[in-house]
Amino acid sequence: MDQELSGGLKALLIIGTIIFPGPLLGIILGIIWMSDNNASLEKRKFGKTLLFIGIAVPIIGCLCYFLFIVGLAGLSAMY
Repeated sequence: MDQELSGGLKALLIIGTIIFPGPLLGIILGIIWMSDNNASLEKRKFGKTLLFIGIAVPIIGCLCYFLFIVGLAGLSAMY
């Protein structure tokens, strides 16, 4: 039987997914664990979570960058 994931390992993987360039860690592990039929239900659910975080983090980063640029353009238009 598969070994369950500890809380510390989950936290480490989530932090690694957010920090690692291009959230590859979350996307790769998310796809592997989500599609593994032999993995426990907990691993498949956590794989889906990692995949979601791996996709959401770059989107949020791009949105923040866009808002920053728009804010700078707005400030420069004031002067």
